[in-house]
Amino acid sequence: MSPPAGPSTTDIAWERGVEPPAPPLVEPVAYLELTLEHPGLSATGVCGDFFPVAVPYRLGDEHRVFFWRPYLADGADRRRAWEGACATTHALHPVLDDEPTVPQLWRRTERTTEVVVDGTVAGDSLTATLRDYRAPKVTVERLDEDAVALDVDGEAVVVPSGTRTAVGLATRRVTPVGDDAPTAVEPRLVVRYPGRRMVYHPAPGEGYACFPDFGLEFEALPNPVAVPTRDDELDDDALATALGVDLDARPYPERVLWQAFAHWAFDPHGGTTPRLVPVEPGLVVLVDQPG
Repeated sequence: MSPPAGPSTTDIAWERGVEPPAPPLVEPVAYLELTLEHPGLSATGVCGDFFPVAVPYRLGDEHRVFFWRPYLADGADRRRAWEGACATTHALHPVLDDEPTVPQLWRRTERTTEVVVDGTVAGDSLTATLRDYRAPKVTVERLDEDAVALDVDGEAVVVPSGTRTAVGLATRRVTPVGDDAPTAVEPRLVVRYPGRRMVYHPAPGEGYACFPDFGLEFEALPNPVAVPTRDDELDDDALATALGVDLDARPYPERVLWQAFAHWAFDPHGGTTPRLVPVEPGLVVLVDQPG
């Protein structure tokens, strides 16, 4: 057996984008999170990305939720002003002032329904696939500075800003795929309403990834970048040091965003030339995503 390769470097060329894409969404809105969970079911699958899509954190006086990859629900309308944003285990939904919002809380195919057993908004979720499922009806009726008003199977639920609660739903008889015997399950709707947040998200339809700029000096960024590796894999901490990024001086959750940026832009196994576009204020867009 060969010994581990140890530390090394791999040169990766990059391009600076000339024309900026449509700018990322930067919206100060009332922000709501919903998950519909089914405790007691046996999980048979996992969905999510290696890095969570949404990273909440505080930078100075700004409370952020940073969606670095596209997560908007299909058909989300950017021609109208948002009153709020509702994030689930499946999508980010704009909340408009004159119509209810129906959030995506499960995934249905022609014959089955994939439900969340235990989930994280824009992160990893354990799932189960059911043959028979009577889905609850959940709508966001109102979202303002003080509270969120929901309709859950015909019942009004009001959750004050700054709180989290779980709403128990009626028992359902379901049949998991691969199991002939029906079983009873009591879904619960977990509602977290932290209040007003600055939501960051790539522009709809653009397909790029968006990150904070981490204090990178793009004019001084070497090209190619000598990317540090250990055992032939990217060493993202060493890359930060090599590029002058002081992770200790930045909010700790930004480490997750840095790891995602480093691996998507400078993974030695990515096989493409990343194109970076600095965007004001303090953002960078990765236009060509590896892999």
